[in-house]
Amino acid sequence: MTDAPPSRSQEKFIVRLPAGMRDQIEDAAKRSGRSMNAEIVARLQASFPASLASVMLQNRGEELIVAQRDIDAELVFLDTLLRTGAKAALVEETRSRIELLTERKTSIQAEIDLLNGRVRKIEEFVLHGPKKGKKRS
Repeated sequence: MTDAPPSRSQEKFIVRLPAGMRDQIEDAAKRSGRSMNAEIVARLQASFPASLASVMLQNRGEELIVAQRDIDAELVFLDTLLRTGAKAALVEETRSRIELLTERKTSIQAEIDLLNGRVRKIEEFVLHGPKKGKKRS
């Protein structure tokens, strides 16, 4: 006995479309490289609000990206100081600051990656519910 293809076990819903909408969906699907069904599902999913946790994680990610940009700007400034022949004490302080900022930037990127993974999991849960066969302890 073989399992039915996933599409056979999914819900089906017949929709009446206004004149011309089928062509619009077909064009949009071609532009995005999706089937018409995938285009409709993607647009429906995008119309539902994300969960609060997902929004909070995205906001934190945006804050971290701004922090990275600030660090980049400061790194450029410090590099300019080094190149323009700053005094020896200032050079050492600048090098220490660059090292610290570079470490912070790496840490921020790791947190952004972690948050992006969490957002994907939350959105997957919101859209599809819990994964089957996975028990929580």
